[in-house]
This record gives sequence, structure tokens and C-alpha cells, in this order.
Amino acid sequence: QKLTLTDLNRTLSEVLSDLENLILHSKAKIISEPLPSLNVYEVEFRQLLQNLITNAIKFSKKETDPEIKIHCRNEGEHWHFSVQDNGIGIESKYLDRIFFIFQRLHIKEEYEGHGIGLAHCKKIIELHNGRIWVESSIGIGSTFYFNIPILNP
Repeated sequence: QKLTLTDLNRTLSEVLSDLENLILHSKAKIISEPLPSLNVYEVEFRQLLQNLITNAIKFSKKETDPEIKIHCRNEGEHWHFSVQDNGIGIESKYLDRIFFIFQRLHIKEEYEGHGIGLAHCKKIIELHNGRIWVESSIGIGSTFYFNIPILNP
């Protein structure tokens, strides 16, 4: 696998198409700014977006339709992305654990999953020489941020 100049709008459209049933069933609303074309590992970057969007839907509040906002801006040396949701949020004491494999914050009966998705996201961002982190408030939602260096095509 090698870095490929990729239209991230197309990548996002493909992810949303793959997740169509989940999005319709959950009544999720996905809002995205126009995204750039970047040199990325295309398959992995697609998996990153899919994991973050799936988690945002999975950890939504039962009484509220999920709303997910995707932003991206050029910060000179890095592209800065954010994926914001209006979900259940994450307690601050767990924020440093969620990117480690098999870390589950909820019992399986509450929320499905194996604790692999965010660890995989971290590996994907590290593959791109970037950084990923989260800010969250219980009952308000979470925003996952990631930076990847700007590479010359």
C-alpha cells in the first residue's frame, strides 16, 4: 500500500453509502464541509472515517437522533480534522484509555463492540505520521480530532 492522492469527498461518500442502512435506521444526520484531496493511505483512511462515524452513531443518546459534523482545515503544516457528535459522551477519566485495543467503557449488553475501532483509528493516524485525540462531555457528545502532516503530491 502506498500514499495516493485521494479525493476525501469521494471517500466520505463511499463510507456513507456503505453505512446507509445504519444511518437510515438511526436517523443520523451527517454534515460535512467540503474535504480536500490529500495524499493518504486510501483504504486505511476510509476505515478511519467509517470507524469514527459508526462509533458516533453507536454511542448516540437513545432519545436523540445522531448528528455528526465533519470539519477540516489547513493549519499550515497539518490538515486538522474533527468529527463531532451529539452522543452520550465519554467520562474524562477514560479519555486516555479509549485508543488502546480491547478497551471497552460499556458492557456488551449496552453497546456492541470489541474495543478495537478506536485503537485501529490511532494506528491509521500514526501510519500517516499524525495525532488523534478526543474532547468529550457527558450527555453532550464527543469531538474526535486528528492532524495529518501536509505532504507534497
